[in-house]
Amino acid sequence: MQDKIFCDFLFSDFQKLFMRFFRIPKSYEDAHHDNGNLDPNYCDYYNMEDQEYRKFMLQLLKDLEPRQEDAYTMLFEELDEIREVIFIERGECDVGYEINKKKKFVIRYSTATVIGGFNCTFDKRAIFCYRTKTNCEGYSVRKANWMELISEENYPSIAATLKRNVENDYKRNIKEKVLACKKKHIARYHKRSDYQQMLTIIPHDALEGKDLNIIGDKIKKVMEKDTKET
Repeated sequence: MQDKIFCDFLFSDFQKLFMRFFRIPKSYEDAHHDNGNLDPNYCDYYNMEDQEYRKFMLQLLKDLEPRQEDAYTMLFEELDEIREVIFIERGECDVGYEINKKKKFVIRYSTATVIGGFNCTFDKRAIFCYRTKTNCEGYSVRKANWMELISEENYPSIAATLKRNVENDYKRNIKEKVLACKKKHIARYHKRSDYQQMLTIIPHDALEGKDLNIIGDKIKKVMEKDTKET
């Protein structure tokens, strides 16, 4: 009876909107064998008949707290410590970055937006700016409660896959897109004759390996020079 009240009545819309997070395959490797992409023909997912998944979903739904924000509210600034996961059901949200203390928002989401999931899951500070564009409504889960939900000790069959879902969603829908825009913005600064210095946040993983060009060679050289001098 409790399952039906929570799942079929109180939070049925929430589950439909954010199914990409909470649809857990019983075999992640089989479900994502095509270069990491989800196989549309895979159909063996956990559901409410599985005891562990039912326990997880009921606890998640109990942890949801109603959240409303007015238009143009700054949710998080760069380097903020994020202590909640926000699920925006209705309203538009912008994501961007800051260069020389000027914010530029480059991506707008209108439905089923999740903010802070990656940061809370992996204990990372924000590297982007988040604000509401319109009035927004949804729910939030406090970080302490979220950490219980992703605990492999509490939910050994599903927690590891949930973490992967959160990480993949953040990388594909936020990080890669915003960093691509930021790279183009930085490149325009390089071409300016009056360009002398730049103040901005550079993700650590953008300084290494194949993603090095995300910040441009010029910035890298300046950073190396500063490091040697100190």
